[in-house]
Amino acid sequence: NYLNKLDFIHINDVCSAIYFLLKKKKNMSGIFEIGSGESLSILEVAKIIKSTLRSKNKIIKNSLSSSIPIKTKAILNYKQFKWKPKIKIKSAIKNIVKYEKKNWNNLRKI
Repeated sequence: NYLNKLDFIHINDVCSAIYFLLKKKKNMSGIFEIGSGESLSILEVAKIIKSTLRSKNKIIKNSLSSSIPIKTKAILNYKQFKWKPKIKIKSAIKNIVKYEKKNWNNLRKI
């Protein structure tokens, strides 16, 4: 379902959070949700990619499944842990697209 909203997070932020939690001196246990705290739909991600590429192509949406769109968002108490993600997912997507576009252009020159 392209309307499902998911909490995307950059892998560098995931590694940073795990490292941060492992360094804590207090004995902590449990399940820790690591996320950006921001939800984006697959459609929103596609629009960011399209915009970054300055594409005039249409985004084709398959018909929605009968399920109700879901929304997920990590609930990490940033004040308690004094950690939060550094990389905004929208800028991460733009950087990945720009990197791939540059590499694609370099490959075409060969």
